[in-house]
Amino acid sequence: MNGMNDLPLDRIVEILAAKGREGEYWDYKQEWHENMADLLKDIICFANTPHDANCYLLFGIDDDGHIVGMKKNRRKQADILEAMDNLWFIGDVRPEISVETVVVNEIEVDVLTVYDTQKTPIYLKRNYGEMLAGCIYMRNGDKNTPNRGMASIDDVERLWKKRFGLLQTPLEYIIGRLQYQTEWKQQDHIYYNMYRPEYQLKILKGDEDYLIPEFYAYTMSNKSTSYEMLQIIAGDTILEEYQIVVLDSGRYKTPVPEWGFAGYDRYRIDHKFTYKYFVKGSTEYRLQQFFLDGENEEAIYANRRLMEVVLLYETEDEKSAFEAYIEDNQEEIMERISKKDRYSYIQATNEPDTKECIKRLNTGLVLNEMLREWRK
Repeated sequence: MNGMNDLPLDRIVEILAAKGREGEYWDYKQEWHENMADLLKDIICFANTPHDANCYLLFGIDDDGHIVGMKKNRRKQADILEAMDNLWFIGDVRPEISVETVVVNEIEVDVLTVYDTQKTPIYLKRNYGEMLAGCIYMRNGDKNTPNRGMASIDDVERLWKKRFGLLQTPLEYIIGRLQYQTEWKQQDHIYYNMYRPEYQLKILKGDEDYLIPEFYAYTMSNKSTSYEMLQIIAGDTILEEYQIVVLDSGRYKTPVPEWGFAGYDRYRIDHKFTYKYFVKGSTEYRLQQFFLDGENEEAIYANRRLMEVVLLYETEDEKSAFEAYIEDNQEEIMERISKKDRYSYIQATNEPDTKECIKRLNTGLVLNEMLREWRK
């Protein structure tokens, strides 16, 4: 995966335009296609890719990646979907798309997103434009299959392997399928994939003597906390392990957030700010979403309280950039933390622990506020 699927669309445009060249999951177009058949062929080619990333047609960008805007007529999502409905697809499997407009450097860019799908290859059972029935057209590198051409047998084989999950390692497959909660069945302390039952998530009870809650537990209605160990298993092999924290007296569970440190002195030895975070797309974040029951109001409320004091980054690059911003604004952050009093009622095991707990809760609040401001 290229790590962009969870980024804001304007940020995706900035990153892809800065590359100055087209690639396997993006293409520059200064103007929209005049011929709908040519546009639909581009969409089908981008749907047929062996990678696991969304693909993007970027309109208003020239061949060198310069954002120049559009002068000719632009197309609407509804018109494209209507045209696609008139195509005859094998198995009625068709690409999923969206069209949105973003503004970058005060210039409008239209973005047609072709969403990643496992159901490759996608191809027609009736001719359309220059595309022939039964022929498979795909994106290979920065090129599309030529009109009235055909993808190579090796490339077609890769598309079929993608459909059956044969291009991924067991760990990649398991993590990728976590988003489909209905595929996973629970039996006692084990979750197994109903289609690949050898792929499992196994919960092991933690050390009962280690029940000291971390600071974010005090945001819950009940600070009672316990810990578990999660094993990701393929067959008899443990692929990875993660610590799970069970919060709010058992109402909510999540992987333990990562520690973050910022506000270093010039020798980069001591730091002022300690906080917790997740990164979208990470295994920890995907597991958090997997365990979150969207119909359980208590769990949703607990998750909301947790994420008030735990940061959620879009990417690791965003984390690095924001921590650099923290370095440059330490005095302002310290002042804002000193003015927070939401958690003044907290009582931990002793006075020093209470003081440190309140400090970290307020740090999380302030850093979340500043992260939202910084993004704007």
